[in-house]
Amino acid sequence: MGRSALKSWKTVLSVILVTVLLASAAIVVSAEAATKRSTVKPGTSAPVFEIIQPISSDVPQSKASGSDVSINGGNTILPVPNSPTLSITAPSNAVTWQSITWTMDAYADPGAKIKSISFYVDNSLKATYTGDFIGVFDSCYGIGLDHATCFSTAPSGLYAGTHTYYATTVDNTGNSARDPATGTKSILVQDSKAVEVRLMGNGQGTVLFNETGADCGSSGNYICKRFPIGKPVTISAYPAVGSEFSLWKGWECTGKTTTSCSITPSFIQGNDYNIVFSKTGTGLYPLMVWVGTAPGTITSSPAGLNCNTTCVAYFTANQQVTLTATPAAGNRFTKWYSDCAGATGNTCSINVNGAKIAGADFEVIGPALSVNHNPANPQINQQIEVYAVAGSATAPKVSIMELYVDNVLKKTCNFSGAPAVEVCRESTITYPTSGTHTYYARALDTNSWSRDPYSGTKSFTVTDSINPIVTVNAVPNPVEVGQTITITADATDESQLSEIKIIVDGSVAQTCPVSGTSGSCVYTTSYPATGAHTYHAEVTDASGNAGRDPASGEKTFNVIDSTNPAVTVSAPATVETGQQITVTATATDNLQVSTIEIFVDGASQAGLTCSGIGTPTASCSWGNTYASVGTHTYYAVATDSSSNTARDPVSGTKSFDVVAATTPTITVTATPNPTDINVPIRITATATDNVQVDAIDIVVDGTSQAGTTCSGLGTASASCYIDLTYPVAGTHNYHATATDNIGNIGRDPATGEKSFNVITNT
Repeated sequence: MGRSALKSWKTVLSVILVTVLLASAAIVVSAEAATKRSTVKPGTSAPVFEIIQPISSDVPQSKASGSDVSINGGNTILPVPNSPTLSITAPSNAVTWQSITWTMDAYADPGAKIKSISFYVDNSLKATYTGDFIGVFDSCYGIGLDHATCFSTAPSGLYAGTHTYYATTVDNTGNSARDPATGTKSILVQDSKAVEVRLMGNGQGTVLFNETGADCGSSGNYICKRFPIGKPVTISAYPAVGSEFSLWKGWECTGKTTTSCSITPSFIQGNDYNIVFSKTGTGLYPLMVWVGTAPGTITSSPAGLNCNTTCVAYFTANQQVTLTATPAAGNRFTKWYSDCAGATGNTCSINVNGAKIAGADFEVIGPALSVNHNPANPQINQQIEVYAVAGSATAPKVSIMELYVDNVLKKTCNFSGAPAVEVCRESTITYPTSGTHTYYARALDTNSWSRDPYSGTKSFTVTDSINPIVTVNAVPNPVEVGQTITITADATDESQLSEIKIIVDGSVAQTCPVSGTSGSCVYTTSYPATGAHTYHAEVTDASGNAGRDPASGEKTFNVIDSTNPAVTVSAPATVETGQQITVTATATDNLQVSTIEIFVDGASQAGLTCSGIGTPTASCSWGNTYASVGTHTYYAVATDSSSNTARDPVSGTKSFDVVAATTPTITVTATPNPTDINVPIRITATATDNVQVDAIDIVVDGTSQAGTTCSGLGTASASCYIDLTYPVAGTHNYHATATDNIGNIGRDPATGEKSFNVITNT
């Protein structure tokens, strides 16, 4: 509401107020002519307050609504006025920086007057109105009357979020009202961005938005609207008659040739857009240029452009135009954009065969700056320093330097005092693995930031040329035949191990993939034979560096046999003279028995009969006969393939005795004796021996008899017999001999002969 309207309202209200006061005065003067008067609240159809008897306006009133009050000793009865009514309104939605107005309307009961109106935002009192006034952002009229209206405006709006508000009013009777009666009302304020559109070119046109935005100062060819952050908005260009749309400039719309462009206001992106409208039928095309963040100028050849902001010039179709970007003093040209994107140097040539657009960016030249690293060729786990040198002994002063490694800010150095060459260092950089790393530096003086390198990065490569270390050992060494030997290789590396190998006797025995900075590899085996073996270990890391133990040559371990063979030797305890005795030695070994020696009476005997020599089990025997009685000693020695020996007995000797020969015992008989002629007579010889009876010989009349029938020969007891017949009578002599396996002979009778008689039957 304008100031003139408010003044008119004040005039009207003043007239009404004067009229009411005059009427009240008339009522007081003419008490006898008291009349009834009623005031109706908005929205009601009957009076809510009625004056029965004129009273002075300053008579105190009871606050007990609906009760009667006795005045002047009970001669006058007045009903007490009800509470006033109140409403406060404001937009339910708004955006930041949007002007917000609260409107408050208060109505008093008839006969009462609005004394004050207060309103609160976010539970904080913003204003209390106790009289009429007109201000820049607040105005109020009707205070002291039965209807008052107040306005309050926040020209810059509220910050984003939900805001609460309410209002209260009090009338001159002390009654009050609140809107809302309990709680609060609210306004949702959204973050907003001012979208600015400037119309350019030699044509005419207008712009429309598909969303309603809060105006932020539109004027002429400048249109400004506020929209909520993140809410998509479409800007549409409408050329006037005789004009045409040419192109857009500004963020996502730059270079578009369609009449509409959709944007999404955000905090990050800019908010300024340009639209070029061109006259139709001129044969000319627009060339729009714009200058970036730092001061500079874009000029054209042929002439037409000399621009340090955003400008448009028209050129004939297909005209070749050269643009030159010239930085302001203390600045430098950086790059071209749009239709000049990719052009090198500060000039760009454009064929104007349609609407064209080009931009040039400049930047303020900052302090002299150089960044480097040390050492030149760093190794893994080696300390690396990145350092930057900036500034000079003359103004402007370098105040800040930043060092970035792998695009991460590693160090910030702050400087104060007089201008000087400053150095910023970061010396705690190490890497456990090889690889390439990038770095750059920035420096700030009172003019601007500078960067080294100007674009991109510098780099250093961390290499791993340190060989891993490996140690290998074989345990136990020496190792017994058949015993397990364990070969262990332990490796360490500055970076990352890859593989460990154990090589035995020239061949890879075990390969172990490993990782990390330490690892082990284990190989176990055993050997069936003695001998010397070679071994070494090799290790490689992730960078291909290798280590070896030993550095050259081989380590060795020996497989030995220290286990003695076992040998036992035996012979009969006694043997008779002339009887062969056999001494037998048997040996076993974990590998092989190489020799067995049998010693008798201290002398190693030759002519042994052996079997199994060269195998784990072997035996040898020796036989002999003795002609005379006596005691003889013996022992055996076994030697294995490792020259280990064993003796039985371990010390001393064993023995056997040669005793006198024992002849067989023989008995010979002839039955029947006597016998008749031509009647068989059986001569039977029975022999026993301590060993075995090998032969029995029956001799009759001096003649050894053939054809005897024998049993048991070759055992310790044997017998033979023969049946003889004689045709004539007579006496015959006989005896028998028994021979054992040793050659001892027994005879019956020991000497002489036995006899039998053949007689004639009578």
